[in-house]
Amino acid sequence: MTWVRWLLGLGLLAAAVTAAWVIAATSARYAVNPRKYESVPVLFTGGFALLVPLLAWPAAGALSAASRLTRSPGLTAARLRRASRSATAAAFPIALAIGLAGSLLLSAATAAAARITRLQDETGAAFVVQPGPRGPLPVISAVPGAVIGTVTPVRVSIATVGGEQLDHLNGQAVSAATLGRSLTPTALAGSLGHLGAGWIVIDQQTAQSDGIRLGQRLLVSPPDRAPVTLTVRAIIASGLSSDDTYLPNSVATGAQPQAAYVRLAAGGRPGRVRTELADVYAASGARIESATAYFAAQQAQLAGRNSTAAPVIVGIAVLYCLIAVANTLVMTTLGRHKEVAALSLAGLTRRQVIGSAAAEAVLATLLGAVPAGLAMLATLVGQRAALLRLVSAAPVRVPWPDIGGVALACLLAAVATSVLAAVRLTATPAIELASLRD
Repeated sequence: MTWVRWLLGLGLLAAAVTAAWVIAATSARYAVNPRKYESVPVLFTGGFALLVPLLAWPAAGALSAASRLTRSPGLTAARLRRASRSATAAAFPIALAIGLAGSLLLSAATAAAARITRLQDETGAAFVVQPGPRGPLPVISAVPGAVIGTVTPVRVSIATVGGEQLDHLNGQAVSAATLGRSLTPTALAGSLGHLGAGWIVIDQQTAQSDGIRLGQRLLVSPPDRAPVTLTVRAIIASGLSSDDTYLPNSVATGAQPQAAYVRLAAGGRPGRVRTELADVYAASGARIESATAYFAAQQAQLAGRNSTAAPVIVGIAVLYCLIAVANTLVMTTLGRHKEVAALSLAGLTRRQVIGSAAAEAVLATLLGAVPAGLAMLATLVGQRAALLRLVSAAPVRVPWPDIGGVALACLLAAVATSVLAAVRLTATPAIELASLRD
């Protein structure tokens, strides 16, 4: 640990903690967007990776204890104890590879889980109805024991009554009775209970970015239809995925409903409500799912997208780190020809020398995995602190297969390059190795 490492390592960690705190305190929604939050995991990973030499002495002690317990060959154990310091050179890029991949993928998975949790909070649904094969989903407001909120997505453009274009929004057409009953976004200004006629509900971020105020009249233009004049009756808390805009069903004439969220009314029984729903939607063949199953499927779908995007997100960074791992281990192994010669002359067989080189590569991988794990943990703590300001709970979704795949790739690259370098080195007689100059 040189003073430069101390300065850079602690400086990056301080910057990461500061960035995480600022985002949690002032811009919590950034924690849902991996592109806007990526600086936090990158800073944590760099900071912990620079401090990896601190693990050298604990690793040496553990190896000493392990050699005594397992009665491993003394020279091999001694070489590993010595390698606990030199392996930190290879552990640094390994920590970067695993830390970057794990932290970025973990933050993306946690953000996706938060989006689903937010939707669950706002719908409070017991069941979700989706269109079936026999026709569009009919718009039904209620069944005995439940209230139903049917949602129809519609893309609209908004402008001032003077014709100044403001924005293009992904709106959701619903009935006025749906808001505040089966769909309950948090109203920051205005009321969801008294919308009246010709209403529109805008989220806070859209209102701030477009300069829209409560009570303002807007020209709303649905696709292929003449614009209609709507009044902003409420401003709600911003969603986690994109803009949250609610409009009357009349704006989405001709569009197909996407889903219906069914919330149990006072005294409603799930079994009875499901039977009523089956009767009401029988003609359309709509699919009725429990909210638990529906949101679990949505979570799995988002996880699949993240897993598909994983090679693109971290592939280049991991590739460069693996090249650094291979280069470092080849140079350190070939550069220690006198040590290998001494071990060979002291009695170690060629197989034992190659095995000790492989063990050293495993040690380097383990040393790199520890700061990578710390970086992932720190990223998760900071992100959850921000997300808990937006949702009632921030479930953790760890993409173990992707993280394990990156760690395995690092291990295989480290072992393969160390073994190949050792094989090449031990092909030369020990006497000749000892006489070579550094």
